[in-house]
This record gives sequence, structure tokens and C-alpha cells, in this order.
Amino acid sequence: MKQHDTSWVKALQDKVAELSPSLPDIRHELHSYPETAYKEKRTGSLIRDLLAGEDLRILDPLLGTDVVCTLQGAAPGPTVLLRADMDALSMNDESGKPWRSLTTGIHHGCGHDGHMTMLIGAALTLSRLRKNLRGRVIFLFQPAEEGGAGAKRLLEAGLFQNTGTPDAAFALHGWPGLPEGVLHTRPGHLMAAQDRFFIHIRGTGGHGAMPQLTRDPVVAASALVMELQSLISREYDPRRPAVLSVCTIHGGTAENIIPESVELSGTTRYFDEEGRYFFRNRIEEMTTSICRAHRVEGTLKYVEGYIPVVNDSAMVDVCRKAVELSLGSACWNGRGDMYMTAEDFAYILDAVPGALLLLGLGETWPGLHTPQFDFNDRVIDRGVTALSSLVLGFREM
Repeated sequence: MKQHDTSWVKALQDKVAELSPSLPDIRHELHSYPETAYKEKRTGSLIRDLLAGEDLRILDPLLGTDVVCTLQGAAPGPTVLLRADMDALSMNDESGKPWRSLTTGIHHGCGHDGHMTMLIGAALTLSRLRKNLRGRVIFLFQPAEEGGAGAKRLLEAGLFQNTGTPDAAFALHGWPGLPEGVLHTRPGHLMAAQDRFFIHIRGTGGHGAMPQLTRDPVVAASALVMELQSLISREYDPRRPAVLSVCTIHGGTAENIIPESVELSGTTRYFDEEGRYFFRNRIEEMTTSICRAHRVEGTLKYVEGYIPVVNDSAMVDVCRKAVELSLGSACWNGRGDMYMTAEDFAYILDAVPGALLLLGLGETWPGLHTPQFDFNDRVIDRGVTALSSLVLGFREM
């Protein structure tokens, strides 16, 4: 890599220190008014208000609630995209914080309020350091990460036709269980692909005291759940990480009535395309054969979900150098674990080289997607510094 002037580091640190005290209040506002996928209207309006007046070009939304801004540097150079997700989860907030959700049944349980706050901070910081910036920045506040494939839909709607195709793309995700303020990632696969399956088993119901007159879907469902577990333990290559979990079973209305039907649903996780074909085909085969053996009918609906998150190895090295310059080597771990979770930033990384980084929230911090979760305000300035440094320290390879 070419050697370049790093005088931007001190300017960045000073600007983040100046901005830092105002950022927790922004996050608390976002946290108190969460909105689910494709309904992030108040959230988007707040972001636009906070960025208005800066040297940013705010584009018209493509999906109604997205916020996309661009910043042109003082000198020519590469284009870097920074992304944060916007949507909340359909669950209650039991964090007990003064800024807890004011909307019953909706909660920022995955930290997207923190992600948005860090990107707002980076946009404000870089706008005010425009003289240090070579090239252009795209700030993407993306709706509908939680199952809505907002990143994929933005690309299909012409995101890069509007902004130009970036040379690199980066995002941060707050992560409980990792040391506070330390950035973790790895080259190659970081997160898994994610599919869903839904199985409907129909039999013949009847009295629980006369099972011989029924075709019991409960017994068939039980057998199927147990047999599905053997796909991982006995058929899938143990050198390739994968998960199959049956997560819901619904059937029956009373303890003495054998029901007419049972519904199952679950998820599969894997890291390569072969995994998708394997799970789809084998779940269908098992559903058909086990239901036939139990004299019931079984139907499978298999829904393809997100593709794996794959980091570009050269971009991970860019991240390492930028983070070590701006935050120090103690804040970097470039040999982090792979995770079976899924993230739709994968679609952006499938289109352009880049990396997803995990920002440690603390080793004992409440877990993601739990009612007790709340983003750690102490790491916001680290995230702003990291995102900004990925732009200021980025150089074409």
C-alpha cells in the first residue's frame, strides 16, 4: 500500500472529542421512538434534521424511509460507503432505562439506535473535516435489516445508480460478549446465510383415549423434529459450520384431543451455497418419508433468506491500519470468530469489496434480541472514530 500523510488522525480525534458529548442524547431519542421495518418515518426525519445544514447532499429516498447522503471531499479520491441499519424489533423493552421505548411491543433490541448514532456522528465529523478528505463518502441509513432485506431492495431500486458505485463499503455492529470498545472482524466469512422453513402436518384428529382411530400429527411431528437433528450430526460435513433449529411447534387445543394438524418452523444456517441445496432437499425428503410412515400428510415451505457476510481480505487490512492509527492496536482484533447470525449488509459486500466490523459492547453486556438489551453509550465515540478513520485512512489498493 502507498504511504500517505496521517495528519488527519489528530484532527479526527479532536473533532470526535468535541462532538462526543451530544451523541448519547441522539441515541436515547432514537431508542425511545423505535420503528419496525419500512416504517422508520420518524427515525428518517430525525436523521435528516440532524444532518441538515452540513455540507452534505441528501438524496430522495428510494424505499420511502431510507436516508442517503453524499459528501464530496476537498481533493479527488475513492468513494467509500458507510452504512447503518434503522429498524427495531417487535418485542418489549425491559431495559428499565429512562430512555426506554415509548412504543409498546417495539424495541431497539439489536442496537440499531447505536449504529445510526455512530453513523450520524461520522457524517457530522467528516463534513467538518472535509478539507482532510480525499474522494467521496456515501452515508447509507438503511431500513429493514431485520428480515426485510432492505439492503437488497435498495440495490434493486438503483442505489448505486443514484450514488455511483463505491470503491469500498463498511459497517459496524455493536456486539455483546466482546471486550468493550474493541473492534473485531476477520477476512472471508464472518456471518452465515440464513433460511427459514415451515412444515404443515395434517392427520386425522380424535379422542385422546382412542388414538387407534386417528392419524396422529403430534407423533409424526415429534419424530420429524428428532430426525431433523441428525442432518447436522450424521450427514453434514463436520468441518463446515451449520445449524438447523426447530423453533416453533403449534398444535392442539386440549389435553384429551388429538389435533388435526401441527405446524413446525425453524431456521437453517450455513456458509456456502451447497448448504442451501442440502438443507432444502433433505428437509423435504424427511418430511415426506416420515409423514408417510405415520400415515399423515406433510408439506414444506422453504424460504431462502440472507446470503453469508463475506469480508474482503484487502479491506480488512485497510480497516486494521485505519483503526490502529486512530484508536491504537489494543482496539483491533482481526482474527475474530465466525458467527451463525445473519446480516443483510451481505448484499452490499456481494456487490463491492468491504467489511463488517463488530464493536464490542462488553463481555457481560445483555444479549442482542433480548428485552434487557440497550446499546452501550461508552463505545459510541469509538464507533464514530472507527467509521471516520475508514474513510480518512482509506487508500486505493
